[in-house]
This record gives sequence, structure tokens and C-alpha cells, in this order.
Amino acid sequence: MPKTEYLPEEYKTCRYCEKKFISSSENRFYCSRQCFKMARKEYEQKLCKSNYAIKMTCKHCGLFMNRKTYHSGGCCNKESCIDKEKLHRKKLAQRKHYNTHVRKSKRDKKKEAESSRRHRKNNPTKMRAVEQKKRLERKQKREWITNYKESKSCEKCGENRWFCLDFHHLDISQKKLNMAGIVYNGCPLAVIKAEADKCILLCANCHRHLHFLFKGDLTPEQTFQWLNSVEKLDFLSNDIKYLDDDYTECVHCKKKFIFSPNHVKYCSDECFETERLIKRRVDSKRKYNKQMTCKHCGTRCYKHTYHSHACCNAPECIEAEKIYKRKSVQQEYYDKHIKSTEAVAKSEKKKMQKELKRRSDRFINNKEHINKTKRLAKKQKRDWLDDYKKNASCACCGEKRWFCLDFHHIDSSSKTQKISDLIRCSFGFKVIQRELEKCIVLCTNCHRHLHFDCEKKVSAEQTEEWLNKNRKKEYA
Repeated sequence: MPKTEYLPEEYKTCRYCEKKFISSSENRFYCSRQCFKMARKEYEQKLCKSNYAIKMTCKHCGLFMNRKTYHSGGCCNKESCIDKEKLHRKKLAQRKHYNTHVRKSKRDKKKEAESSRRHRKNNPTKMRAVEQKKRLERKQKREWITNYKESKSCEKCGENRWFCLDFHHLDISQKKLNMAGIVYNGCPLAVIKAEADKCILLCANCHRHLHFLFKGDLTPEQTFQWLNSVEKLDFLSNDIKYLDDDYTECVHCKKKFIFSPNHVKYCSDECFETERLIKRRVDSKRKYNKQMTCKHCGTRCYKHTYHSHACCNAPECIEAEKIYKRKSVQQEYYDKHIKSTEAVAKSEKKKMQKELKRRSDRFINNKEHINKTKRLAKKQKRDWLDDYKKNASCACCGEKRWFCLDFHHIDSSSKTQKISDLIRCSFGFKVIQRELEKCIVLCTNCHRHLHFDCEKKVSAEQTEEWLNKNRKKEYA
């Protein structure tokens, strides 16, 4: 048979041995099976080397490791790297626990909430009956608590008014919830009775006195010691001790002070008013100097050299003033008629964004200073209120313990906000003083008694009638 002759274009070159061969398939790249195996072996060796190099570099410090310096989990045997590896593993374990337990429970809660909403929509009559049942159960539990309080009295002072009594837990570690929270959450009566056994009954005044004396977690030994002791109230008359950081320097007279009723920067009203007058004079001088100088050449204008609109009578300045007026008229016409509303809106939006960014940057840069000044101002207002209470007493019974006193609005329709909220929201001294003028001082027991006898919203006539009935002869 004659041999077939192939063209040089039909020959292929082997990728391993680089010999020429002929094949009909397009996907063949090796001349033999042996060349294919050898090429595959070389490729696997390269891959192993690259993986070995990746595994043998520390993932924390990035240094290459030997078998001697290798510790575990792609980490070298340095102490810093080992500590980092432990933290990394702890975080991974926490993440795993969160994903397996907490995240799933949140999803389940969301699904349950959605299903309950659908159930309420589909069965409105049934849900009304369930709500009525819950209300009745809460009412029964509240009645049990009132009967329990009526049969007992305060263990310190012997107060009999049940609406003035509070539950005080002897051991806080055994406390699950407040009694009001247990009733609201729908716990059974057995749980309420068990929680009541852990408590003693104290009136609101004595309860505040106890928590004022022993701040933080109370032990049962401290409570029993306080119940058996007889307190002397001499410590309440002592002045408050301030730190050096609490004092501020007056801007005008540069004296050190703690707080001021008008402004935090000034020690008294006189300093505040004098500084205000000085600033007004300086501002008026600046305005006068601006008006009496030519805005084109910058020379001083007098009565014989003044022309109009802060311009002197020089011919060059008068021509410049005419051109300036012409341009201002053109600009006004352009702003009113030609400029589109969209462009104005965009410019205003950009200005607002810049202003917000400036404020946020200012807050971020001076965050610590701003928070410190806010805390100091709140502390000053609280101390001022405490001093106000120390000089006052209950209008009904004459209680003088200042930490037992409350502010009661004579007419609830004139009430704008609670005084504690005014201090928390950093309102000024003047606003607090205006609100205090609408109030009288009552102890917590008398305050509760007033709102128990009258409604929540009390008028001025009702408060006067109640005070005339229940006020002691000594304080009438």
C-alpha cells in the first residue's frame, strides 16, 4: 500500500516532548499516553508546592514557617500569634452559636408574630374574648395584691394606707421581676405569691430612704440593720462636695462658680448683662465703620465726601457704583424669572447636605467635650433642684427628707412636661423655674394619696379642697 503523505499544516506538536504527530480529534494535545501522564504529574507537583507555601505562612504575622515553627491552624509558635489564634477561634465559636441558636430563634419569633397577626385579623371576635379574659385575670390579681397590702403595714414607720406601700426584695439575686411586671405579663397567682414571700412591705418614703442610704445592691443584713436602727438626719444638712472639674470660670469677672441661673458661662446676672452691653457696643462700632467706608476704593467717607450707599464722591467710584447697581438689577431679574425651580431646589439640597455634614463632623470631632458639658449641666441642675428641696417641706404632712419629696402640679391642664424630663432633655434654668412656679411640694405618700382620692388630671380647686381636708394643723 502506498504511504499517505500529510501536509505540514496537519501535524500537531506534543505539549510535553514537543514531537510532531497526527490526530483526527481537535482535543488531543499529547503524542502518547505516557506524555499525558508525565505532564499531569508535573502539574500536580506545582499545585502541591503552591498549597504548601500558602499553608506554611502564618495568617497573623505573614512569616514563612518550618515544621519547627509551625503551631496549629496556619499559625506560628509566637505568643502574640497564639493569643490572636485563640481569640479568632473564640469568635468563630460565638458566631457558630449565634447562627445555630439565636438567629434561628429570632426568625422563629418573627414567623410566630406574623402568624399571630394573621390569626387576629381572621378571628376578631375570638381575640376580643381572649383579651377580655386576660383583663379579668389581671383585675383579680390586682385585687389580691390590694387585699394583701390592706392586711399589712410599713415595717419601719407603720403606714396603713395600702396605696402608699411598696414591695421591697430582701435579696436582689432572687428577684425575677417587679410585682407590676409579673401581673402585666400574665403570670399565675402561685408565682405572684412566691414573689411576695421574698419581699417586705415599706411605704414609699421609707423605701426611698433605704435606697438613698445604701446605693447599689442591698443585702438582707443591711435592710434588717436599717429597720432596727434609729436614723439621725444631721447628715442631710451637710453641703455637697464638688470636684475641681465641676467649677467653671466666669467669662466677665473670671471668678470660679458651680452653676448660674441664667447661663453656664456667667456667675451672676450682673456679669451676664454687662458682657451683653459690651458686645452690643462693639457690634455697633463695627457696623458704623463698615457703613462709613467706601466699598470700591476703601477710603474713609465723611459728610462732605459721602455720595450714597457706602460710596465716596470720586468719579471712578460713582461709575463703579452705577455698574454695580445695573448688575444687581440684572441679577435680581435672573433670580426671579429665568432661574428654574429645580436648580434652586438642588442648590438648597446641597447646602442642607453641607450643613448636616458640617454639624456631624463638628459633633464627631468634639464628641467627648460636648458629652462632658451636657453631663456637667445636668449635674448642676440636679444639685440645684436638691438644694431647692432641702429648703422645702411637704405642704400636707411637713416631711423634710428631701429625697422623699415630689413636685405636684396644682392644675394639670397647665402642665407642659415633668420636671425630671426637663432636666433629662437639657432645658434651661428659666424653663425649669417657670414649671416650678406651677407646682407645690408633696412627699410621695401624700402625692399618692391625692391621686388616689382624686383623678389623674387634677384641677386647682380639687387640690385646695384635698389639702384643707388632709393637712395637719401644724402646717395649715
